[in-house]
Parts: sequence; structure tokens; C-alpha cells
Amino acid sequence: MIEPLDRSRRDSSLFQLTSKQLRDFIDPNHPLIRIDEQLDFAKLVGPLEKYSRPEFGRPAIHPEVMVRALLICSLYNIASFRRLCSAISENIAYRWFCFLTIDDPVFDHSSISHFIDRIGRDGFGAVFDGLNDELPRMGLLSPEMYVDSSLVKANVNSHDLSPSGMTIEEFKEQAVQVNGLFVIAETTVDDNRVEHEEARYFQRPDGRLPLSPVDTDARWRTSRPGKPSGLYYQENVMDDLGGFIVSRGVTHASEGEWKAVPDLLERLPLPPISLAGVPATASASCGNGWRNRTSRRTSPFIPGRTPAWWPAASFSITATT
Repeated sequence: MIEPLDRSRRDSSLFQLTSKQLRDFIDPNHPLIRIDEQLDFAKLVGPLEKYSRPEFGRPAIHPEVMVRALLICSLYNIASFRRLCSAISENIAYRWFCFLTIDDPVFDHSSISHFIDRIGRDGFGAVFDGLNDELPRMGLLSPEMYVDSSLVKANVNSHDLSPSGMTIEEFKEQAVQVNGLFVIAETTVDDNRVEHEEARYFQRPDGRLPLSPVDTDARWRTSRPGKPSGLYYQENVMDDLGGFIVSRGVTHASEGEWKAVPDLLERLPLPPISLAGVPATASASCGNGWRNRTSRRTSPFIPGRTPAWWPAASFSITATT
């Protein structure tokens, strides 16, 4: 079990001969105070215990402090970890929220990067799920949901990738379809005249969309009409009316955006009463996923209100009695 943070140290008096605390200099209506009082951070970081090895090396920064710092980074849209550490150093509310006294040095930005690398995707997934469990309890989630997708460029080099060089008929004869990809075996000769057989992966059955051998999950897609294609992933999210991301998933960029909707609906922390999205996410499967999640029929409607960050919705569905 992760040891809880020492609240008495954070809330002690600033100096001798005074009863003033760091919190006394923070606006009592500051959102970080409300979050600190209502969000169960100990429960939130509990799943991260398996990533901690206190018996090895020097004492690590408490995982709750790291999660609190990342929450500040997200809430206040701070662009980098360097800027985040500077902001924590300069802002009294940020210091107090991260359990740093007025005299404590702020951790280095590299500590945040190491923390992220250590807990990985599974650790962040556990924190995300825990946060989604806490938000409804705090009354901060709206059942009005919005779905959208965006492309994320893959961290691979596509300049050295080339088509197969075969005709379409030759490629179809030699290629083997594996997990939706088309694979051919090619023989290469190195500088020592030693032959090596390697597999080449292609997105299409004509051999003209080669994929990176180090990341075959990245798919060719253009970010917008008229722009050159690149290797991307597709990030799919559902937000509530307040902008909280309540469900998230990553799919191949070559797949239709609507295919991600049923899985996103299954991961929601509370039953939705409405769902709005752009045309690419609308399909019969979206309606089927909605019915499975809510056990209700659906009907089209025009949303009465949309968040400021949301574009004009082109489709919407809502529960009917």
C-alpha cells in the first residue's frame, strides 16, 4: 500500500511565531481547493503501487504528487513539463496542491518524464478509470456526451518506404493477408553478400501503401483534403458537456471513425442521455452501441446546448421513453 502524503507538514504554519498557513494566501474558492477536498487521491493512485520499488535507489517522489502535477498541467493547459515546474515554483496554489511548502524545491521536469515512462499505458489507464469513478461521485459529470476523433502522427520514418514494384496481379499472387495487412517476403543481400529474408507489410492489396516494419499499426491517412498522406493513429474520445474526457480509445487511422463509438459507449462511467457527433461518427453501429449501453431506443434531435469547444454537431441521438 502506498503511504499517504503528510498533510500535517503541508498545512503547518509558514514561519515561527505565526499561525498563517500557505492555504491562507489562496482564494478559498480556488478550484484546486475544491478538487483537493473532494477527490480521493489516495484511491486514485492506489493501483500505481506495483510500479513503486521503495527498497531500491534513492527515495522517489510520491506518485500522488506526480498525478497532482499532471492534473495541474491538464487543467491549466500548460504546454510543457519545464513550464509546469516553473509554474508550480511561482504559484502558491500550485505549491500547496502538490504538497510543497514555501521552502521546498520543485522537482525537475525530467522526474515527470521518468514517472510517465515507469507507469506506462496500463498505469495511466488505471488512473483514468479511477478518475472516471470519482467524477460522478463529485457531481461533476454531465450525461450529455459528445464524440469525436482526431489523427495522431506516428513516430516513424516514412521517407524510406517504397511500393512493392510489382504489378497488381503479381502482388496479389505473392502476398499473404495477415490481420488485415498484406505481407510479402523479400530477399536482400548485405555488404558481405549474405542473403536475408525479411517481411514487408502493405496496407492495400495492390502493394502501393507500404507500412513501417517497426510499427505496423500505423496506417496511411491524410489529415485533410489536399494535404499529403502520412502514417497516423486515430484517437477517439467521448467528452461530457463540461469537457471531461470520459472514454478514450485508439484505433487504426484507416478505420471509419464510427467503428470506435460502440466501444467508447461501453467504457462510459455513467449512462448517457444524449450523444452528439460529426458525420464521420454517425452510423447504424453507433445507434446499436447506444441501445446496448442504455437499453433505450434512440431518436434524432438537435442539441439544446453545446460546449464552447465543440463544433456544430451534424448528428445527435437521444434516449426516448
